[in-house]
Amino acid sequence: MPEYAWVLVAVLLLIPSLVIGWLRFVLKRERSAISGFGGMIFAFITLGVALWVIFDKLA
Repeated sequence: MPEYAWVLVAVLLLIPSLVIGWLRFVLKRERSAISGFGGMIFAFITLGVALWVIFDKLA
């Protein structure tokens, strides 16, 4: 794996969280716009993993 491939992994993991945040808080959509509770859980998990990858590589 290339030296900076972790940046791509972190960005790809952040995309679901960004989409959920955009739909919920900017566009004021209902929960159905993000596939309900499962979509929220997926977004939080991917956000956590992305932050973990970033902090692990920067430490």
